[in-house]
Amino acid sequence: MVTFAFCGFGGNFAGMGRLLLEKEPAFRRVFHDCEEVARAHCTWSFREEVYRDGAASRLQGHDRYDISLPMTVVFEIALAAWWRDRGVEPTAVIGHSAGDVAAVHCAGGLDLEDAVRVAVEIGRLYQISRNESDGLLALVPFGAERAQALVRSSCGAIELSGDNDPGSVTLSGDREALRRLLQELDGIETRELANALAHCGLAHPYVSRWELTSLRSRPLTMPMYSTTLGRMCHALDQFDGGYWVKNMTSPVLFRAGIEQLAADGERCFVELGPSAVLSPGIHRTLRRVLGREHRMVRVVASQGRGSMDSQHQLLSALDTLVTSDAEIRTVQHG
Repeated sequence: MVTFAFCGFGGNFAGMGRLLLEKEPAFRRVFHDCEEVARAHCTWSFREEVYRDGAASRLQGHDRYDISLPMTVVFEIALAAWWRDRGVEPTAVIGHSAGDVAAVHCAGGLDLEDAVRVAVEIGRLYQISRNESDGLLALVPFGAERAQALVRSSCGAIELSGDNDPGSVTLSGDREALRRLLQELDGIETRELANALAHCGLAHPYVSRWELTSLRSRPLTMPMYSTTLGRMCHALDQFDGGYWVKNMTSPVLFRAGIEQLAADGERCFVELGPSAVLSPGIHRTLRRVLGREHRMVRVVASQGRGSMDSQHQLLSALDTLVTSDAEIRTVQHG
């Protein structure tokens, strides 16, 4: 039993995926398919962005969510294809923030074309928020209960935008108010993730500009925990525009998802994203809910933190997975 966990903000960097495009056919094939779909919806090239270096790259920093966010989703969809090509089939999926798009696609809820269209539209709206709002998304290393007390003291200027694990939340809101709050947390290491409003009600004026229509939602082919809905999905769920607007204006309930998957017996988690963002938090959640049993759980990150040696990282992750207690039969490639 293997759960694929798809990350959202915070893992992108210049040149991500370049070596996988050159060395891994399964990754390259699906990346190319995504790029072909995106031609009708983007004025820029996925492949060209991968090969931009240094200051010319628009995949790093907090300036171009219209590019970095759909590129991250496409990277994850291509990674899932690589794992499956190696014989690793997920038994469940979960996505964090925009990673929900890759999770829905992996579970069969959207075809490739619609998944790419959704990722591009979400990136467009976050870019509008970045350009027109004075918003901020930040990571704070303590639990949701303490965070809620801080939110209440902000008089509506800040909202809880993500419950990631027992020791990590994200907050979003007015940039000046949130930075002032972060400065008051003396001695606590925080991190700014995005200059935009995200996963909070304050984002409604920007997210309400959703333009994508005619999404063809399909029944899921495997269990999926929706961090947007805060529950396991069922047959009647529709991954239409309303779902994705809710995704962008509601807190990411990732911790609850990992807890539910652990309660359902999932004991092996593979993080899919350009960097290892989710894995430490997954460990913390499993340690909290499983106690000593958490040592029997395997959590594997497909990529290291901002590593350009992506092929080595991926093959090492595969080796770690198959040498664990997980009952996985892989397909060998020469």
